[in-house]
Amino acid sequence: MPTNLNLQIDALRRVLVSILAYAVAMAVVAGTMLPTLLHADPVATLLPKPPPTVARRPHPAPLVRAAL
Repeated sequence: MPTNLNLQIDALRRVLVSILAYAVAMAVVAGTMLPTLLHADPVATLLPKPPPTVARRPHPAPLVRAAL
């Protein structure tokens, strides 16, 4: 039959293991979120994105001059 001290040690061990498991889970979550948080610009995420720019073709005159 387990003594009172053994039951207290067992309960303390269970609490410490659960705290350790929680800490490991939080470290994994923080490790996956940290790069995103470091590279994110909080102001830029609130502003609307500008429309994409249309690539313009260069004027053909310098190309014609270079060919001559």
